[in-house]
Amino acid sequence: ERLMFHKNGIFHDSILEREEALENYQRDGAMFAMMPHGTLPTSVWAVWHQFDRIFADVCLFFGSQVSIVPCYRYFCGMRGGCLPVERKKLIKVMTTRQNISLVPGGVAEMLSCVPHQKNINVSIKHKGFIRLAIQQGYDLVPTFFFHANDSYDNPMSEFQLWSYKMTGIPFGLPWYTNQWCLPFSNRKPIRVALGKRISVKRNQNPSVEEVDQIHRIFYEEVYRIWEKYKDDFGYGNRELTYVI
Repeated sequence: ERLMFHKNGIFHDSILEREEALENYQRDGAMFAMMPHGTLPTSVWAVWHQFDRIFADVCLFFGSQVSIVPCYRYFCGMRGGCLPVERKKLIKVMTTRQNISLVPGGVAEMLSCVPHQKNINVSIKHKGFIRLAIQQGYDLVPTFFFHANDSYDNPMSEFQLWSYKMTGIPFGLPWYTNQWCLPFSNRKPIRVALGKRISVKRNQNPSVEEVDQIHRIFYEEVYRIWEKYKDDFGYGNRELTYVI
């Protein structure tokens, strides 16, 4: 792990900017909602390793599609600190007040990712994570990975879209490559911004209006940190696009 994810290793020149004091992100009861999904979110482990003062005790929830990526599921299991993103498992961990993280955009966001394209697509159709945060009284922390979309190219994207529509499984995951069609990443420097911690009041039976309000506040904060850091991080020529 140290060889792969050390700040001078494969994932180098990493920068993480935050909007609040470190202690605010270390407090229990936070949900770090990460985006965009990108083609293959391997850099999350480097972020966890290099910025462990924030993420050392955060439980990472990953999608079931990870299980069909060679070696990746094995690595997750050996490393520990992560679980499949299932509602029962989420609630079980959240009852302990341990901080958690997930990628709310999921497969839909992954499939809308086009590496190196001007538009960086973020899916806003899912509201289940907002409802769960309200029900468990978890604060929300927008966590934006500026580099995620360009980390890998995806020559199988069209086939993935077709297979996902036909079967519900985005076949083709093992064919993620770099820009020279080799089975490696593009080694994009990690650029991450943490938004303000959004306070959420616990309510076991939130109304549709309450969920929609927190959902709107969350994605407004996402857009704000995008606008604030995109030039400094070298993404000033790109546009953040919300997709359904």
